[in-house]
Order: sequence, then structure tokens, then C-alpha cells
Amino acid sequence: MVLFSLCFEVHQPRRIRKDFRSWKANKVSPSEVFEAFFDSKLDKEIFERVYSKCYFPATKIIHDVISEFSNKEKPFKVCYSFSGVFLEQLQKLHPELLDIITEMVKTNHVELLSQTYYHSLASIYVNDLSEFRYQVEEHKKTIKKLFGYETKIFENTELIYNNLIAREVASLGFDGIITEGADRILNGKSPHFLYVSSKANIKVLLRDYRLSDDIAFRFSNKQWSEYPLTASKYVQWVSNIPDPFVLVFVDYETFGEHHWPDSGIHKFLQELPYYIDQKNNIIPSLPREIVSKVPPSGEIDVDENRDTISWADVSRDLSAWLGNEMQKTIFNEVYAEHELKHVIEGPLTKLWRYLQISDNYYYMYTGYGGPAEVHRYFSGPLGLPEDVYFAFSNVVFKFKELVKKETLKKEKIRKILLLGLNNEKEFRFSLNRDVELGVAARGYLDFLDALNRVSAISLEYHTYNSDLEKWFSSCLNDEETAKKISNLRKKKIRGERLRKELIRIIERKIEKITTL
Repeated sequence: MVLFSLCFEVHQPRRIRKDFRSWKANKVSPSEVFEAFFDSKLDKEIFERVYSKCYFPATKIIHDVISEFSNKEKPFKVCYSFSGVFLEQLQKLHPELLDIITEMVKTNHVELLSQTYYHSLASIYVNDLSEFRYQVEEHKKTIKKLFGYETKIFENTELIYNNLIAREVASLGFDGIITEGADRILNGKSPHFLYVSSKANIKVLLRDYRLSDDIAFRFSNKQWSEYPLTASKYVQWVSNIPDPFVLVFVDYETFGEHHWPDSGIHKFLQELPYYIDQKNNIIPSLPREIVSKVPPSGEIDVDENRDTISWADVSRDLSAWLGNEMQKTIFNEVYAEHELKHVIEGPLTKLWRYLQISDNYYYMYTGYGGPAEVHRYFSGPLGLPEDVYFAFSNVVFKFKELVKKETLKKEKIRKILLLGLNNEKEFRFSLNRDVELGVAARGYLDFLDALNRVSAISLEYHTYNSDLEKWFSSCLNDEETAKKISNLRKKKIRGERLRKELIRIIERKIEKITTL
């Protein structure tokens, strides 16, 4: 008996503008600069083309088959891994397909995987995986919001995997992780068994790259000895496997975009479930079912410092994205801004995350042979690797300028808030209406210092006269602090306890300002 799991990677990137020029970005605000950096027109054209050739017809085929087989002894099952970037575009351009997918998910015959929201390379920021964690959690929340689905299995961008990633994914609560069944990590073992990470408590499912690539790359190859590939022939290959399970994982675009409809790829997809149903020893299964049913048969050890794997190209490593100096330069320049999220929240931080999308690094690949042909196919309208590098370099340079400008702006705001305003708006402390203390505050730092110096009588006078809350509200535009001081008055807090509470409020505000 062999459990058969068919999984689809579904992703469409946001592509760097080939014609990017810095002056265009100079004329827009940080919230609008996205359109200057990324080619939304090209992205839409490609998305619409792939939708008509693949996303809609392939999903309809699967939807209809799942519906037809739902009450059979062997329901047909599939698994999807949607990037957050793909889902953004789908929501905007074709939300009707989301309804169909949601209907499929509710049958319990479709599994949704987690991945990085931006289909990014964040997992190889080995010195700081906080960004990776953020993107995984963002993706998980998106899947829950759109489909009401709790993900259990993780699939990293392009199946990138090593021990460090396994530990991180395990810490996020996933039951299993899918990666490439690369020969060099198996040491003669079969990819059709379940394994566990040697460094983490997480189960590892391996993709059968031969059976996957038979569909993904060789289906239309008339020089291939097995051409034409029929569903009957393919299912017989699966049936002949004596091991516990087979996991086939391909790009969804395989079905209509990479192989056009006239190649027979839709017919293949449509017939596959029927031939599987005829084989008593093949059970359609989901990854989550495999990890619960199949006992692990050993460990997988992939050292993060020297042997990270992926499903890309023949080498099945990171060279597809970091194999030359152009790729490494851009990657390092983008990663250098990783502290940005602690300094500036909002449009620029989100923009930084879009710059991490793996595809734009993939387009700069400069290898030879078959892998180079595949890379050129995907880069398409963006041109040569050098063209992509030139445009990407300009984008990153401009992005750094925007970050610097925004940082200086934030620093100026912090300085004003902390050090204070002009003399006309300073707060002057008094004992009562007639006796001034000669102590004044222009900003939060001055105010904190004054809280430690003036008498509790003065603090009570200003608190219960509403002077403090009026000053914070009207002069510093700080309604939050004003409200907190108002609450102290309502609670009738006085004396040294009042001083202590005021100090606590202002110290927390200063801490918040310093992290703007």
C-alpha cells in the first residue's frame, strides 16, 4: 500500500521594474513608492495570462474531481501552498477563485501548507531568524483569515532546508516540514519514507524529485524516452513503488502555463484521479495524514553551514539565488536593512519585505546549460541577469535613501518630543495659583526631571486642576498620556504615590518614543 500525496506550489512574485529610475521615486511618498519599484502592469499581465491558462482551469478540474470522489472509498486529495503575495494578487484580480478554493478546503480533502508570506529568502538570515518567524506567522494568520484553516505542515520557500530551519519551524509548532529528497542527504535511502530532523523534534517529508520533474519538466519533452506521459503510465509507476508513501510536489503553473493546454497537461490532471482509483494499492493522502500514519524510519541531517538544500536546479542548493556576486551583493544590501523593522514601521518595512521575494534574485542567475534555460524562461520580460541587477541595484540604492530620510525624520520627531518645544509652550510648575517654583518642562525628559524635583503638593495642584492633562493634550498632542493622568485624578491618588505613578507613565512614554 502506498500513500500518494500531490502538492502544488502557488506563487506569483512582484517583479522589480526593469525601467526603474530614481527620479520617479523622488516624486512620491513612502506609501506610494511601491509602484515605482515594482512593475505592477507586468505582474498583472502575467497573472491574468496564467489565470486563464492554469489557475482557473486547473482549479476547476480539481474541484470537480474532489466533488465527484468525495463519497467514494478513496476520496481524491491534494495539497496547496499559497504564498501571501499570490493571495494578495488573487484577492485583487480574481476573488471568485478564493470562493472555489474555500469550498474545496471545507471538504477536508484539501490541505493548506504554511510558508513565508513573501516567498522570501528570510530563512537564510542565519544570524537573525526573527524576520523569518514574522513572515511565517503572517502567512499563518492570512490562511486562517481567508480560509478558516489551521496549518500543520510547513514548506519553506523553494523547499530550502537545513537543521537550523528545522529547529525554527519546530519551535513554531508545526508537525512536519517538506523538503527536497536530494540524493546527497539520503545516502542511498529512499525519499518514500518518513524521517525526523537530527536536530529538532519535527518530521521531515521528502519530495520525490524524479516523479515530480517527470510532470514539471519532462511532460512536453518529445526527446524524452517516456514521451508522451499519460496518466495511466504515471499511476503505474507510483503503483510499483513498494515504500510507504510518494510525495509529488510541483509548481501549480505546470498545469497550463509551463506546459500549455494543447500539450495534454489538463487531460493528464483530469485523468490522474481515475487511474489512481483503479489501483487498490494507491491511497490519495495529505501530508498531515502521512506524518500521523507513517512511523519515522531514521534521521535527516543537513548542516546549515555547508549543505543547505532546495529543489532548485540540478545542484539543489542555494546557488539559484546566491550563486554569483550580483545576487550576493543585492542580498547583502537588502539584509543590511534588517534592523529597519525595529526603527521604522509602516510602508517602508513592508516594502523591505517585498525586496526579499526570492524570484528577483533567481532572475540574476548566470549559470549554464539546462538550469540557465529554466532561469531565462522565468525571468522572461525582465531580460538578462545584468539588466535585472542594474534595475535591482537602483531600487535598493533608492530604498536606502528613503530609509535614511525617514530615519532622520523620526530622529527629529524624537528629539522634539524628548527635548521639548519652544518657551511659549513650556509647562511651569507652581505650588498654587500665586506661587511659581521656577521649574519648567518643554518635553518628556524635562518633565521627568521635574517630577523628581518638585514637591508632591505641586504635583497634586496641577493634577487636580487638570493642568497636566491639558498641557499633554494641547501642546504635545498626546491624548494617551493626558488620559492616563486624568485616570489618576479620578482614582484620587495623591502624595508620593501620585509622584510614583506619574514617573511610571512618563518613563514608559519615553521608552516608547525612543523605539519609534
